[in-house]
Amino acid sequence: MSLAFEDRARAFCAAYLAAPPELRFVLGRGDYAMSIAAVLPIAGFVDDHSDDTAHGDIPVVRSSSLPGGAMVVVASMLRPITALASLDATDADVLDYFAFERFAGLDIRPVTFWPAFRADYAANRAKYDAVRERLVEPESRDVFDRLVSFRLTGDVSVMQGFRYDMVGQYFEDFLALAPDGESFVDIGCFDGFTSLEFARRAPRFEHITAFEPSPTNHAVVVANLSSLGGDRVTVHQCGLSDAHGTVTFSSEQGSSSRVSDEGDTTIRVERLDDLGVVAATFLKMDIEGAEEPALQGAVETIRRFRPRLAISVYHRSTDFWRIPELIDAAGVDYELRMRHYTEGIDETVMFFLPVGGTHG
Repeated sequence: MSLAFEDRARAFCAAYLAAPPELRFVLGRGDYAMSIAAVLPIAGFVDDHSDDTAHGDIPVVRSSSLPGGAMVVVASMLRPITALASLDATDADVLDYFAFERFAGLDIRPVTFWPAFRADYAANRAKYDAVRERLVEPESRDVFDRLVSFRLTGDVSVMQGFRYDMVGQYFEDFLALAPDGESFVDIGCFDGFTSLEFARRAPRFEHITAFEPSPTNHAVVVANLSSLGGDRVTVHQCGLSDAHGTVTFSSEQGSSSRVSDEGDTTIRVERLDDLGVVAATFLKMDIEGAEEPALQGAVETIRRFRPRLAISVYHRSTDFWRIPELIDAAGVDYELRMRHYTEGIDETVMFFLPVGGTHG
């Protein structure tokens, strides 16, 4: 961590805490922003993309109306660099949430699992170094290094150059998807968008097998994929795990719905190995932290078909080394790559490409 970054962050935090409430603002209105407002009086939430005038009992203002001497904490977690740049035309003093949370000393929401990551990185440095050594190209190693630095320091400047890309996510050119003959397993498909994107890139695919446990979302997926042909698409209304059973599930969080002890409903879970998927050539998994048991229940499928894998590694503190460890259990010789698809904390994907190709 550079001393310049730390000194500036500490100075901003001290000034923000000492500032009169009418000069304190937060950009954003999500959970992180609300956690600041819950412990510290602020003058308003900055939002240039809404006509709202208030959020609860706190005003919502445009950046163009910020008063002289305003101080703004930018609580954008996916596009922080873009959000910081949006305030360049103002005279406001600004700092991102990542640095603010680290140095303000307030009881506000921690950045996802970062405290646990910092402890895990110190305890398992050799495992992180081993994964880095497996990355087969400079770009992957650069992604790894910058994400580790970001998590350890909270310095968002290391994220310069990343961009928000929910369309290209999972579909890198090095996957070399063929226009025909591909079979896709979409684990955590939400509304089916990723399956549709796969079909656009591999139009004469053999089969799509999708998984969406939410009853509401399942119906949406079935409708959205209906144009691809019912004989080529199977949509399972279940989650995946390491055993057949039921688990509690938080169903009202959109694409972030997940298995959770505080869930509002229950869902059925199955082992992928028990479901007889059609000759998988490409498997994507993004299931909000349930990747570990799902991979444990998919070892035989991975061993049998040797599919390309795109696995999310941003939900748990140990994902960077634990996910490769679980996939290694299948005994497939994979080369490893890594990409990141936001300017902030989410959407990190590890890609596993079988040496010698898939079995299909």
